Amino acid sequence: MNKCEKINITEWNRAELFQEFIGMRTSIYDMSVRMDTTKLVNYCKQNGQSFFINFLYLALRELNNIPEFRMRIHNGEPYIYDKVDCSITVANNYNYFVNRSAEFTDYQTFYQTVDKIIAKAKTEKNTYPENSDLERTDLLYFSCIPWVDYQSMTLPVITTPYGCDDQTYNIIPCIGWGKYVQEDDKYKMTMHVKVSHAFIDGKPLADAFNNIQDSIDKLSFMK
Repeated sequence: MNKCEKINITEWNRAELFQEFIGMRTSIYDMSVRMDTTKLVNYCKQNGQSFFINFLYLALRELNNIPEFRMRIHNGEPYIYDKVDCSITVANNYNYFVNRSAEFTDYQTFYQTVDKIIAKAKTEKNTYPENSDLERTDLLYFSCIPWVDYQSMTLPVITTPYGCDDQTYNIIPCIGWGKYVQEDDKYKMTMHVKVSHAFIDGKPLADAFNNIQDSIDKLSFMK
């Protein structure tokens, strides 16, 4: 698990907002944005690379650069991780999906690692690998529905254990995207993000979409 430190709530400029939203039954909200993926689609086609892995890397990198996306709850108190890794859903060969995780590293290592994880997961039936730490919160959840070009998405609110209002796992951001399609001379795709208002207001959420779009436009894969 990655390192984290407790946020000093007495010096935190949005402590009042945190306490207000974390006290609600749920602080979760979603946003969907239409992304221009033209340069990334063309790059992947020209180089025979995976769009999924490349988009995943760019999104994970940019979200790590936004402190609010690394904030979590431990025993009801706010903490921030030095970095977060990713959990991804993989459609296996048995008509359902399994969950796998990968560490956020340099681009080359990340691409090769995730490529192997996906190939192996497709042949596996277990939802989580053996000895998985299901209590990890130093993750961002990623999923993809590549079979349809949707315009918006809502995601389920996690209540664990069994109907509890504890937001420990609720506040972990969930990121997903659909099928990219050609519109005139562009490739467009909807990306959706579910976050907790306890940590993430409109500005850092907007930064997430804008920074990911900028990284696609620049195709800057190096850290």
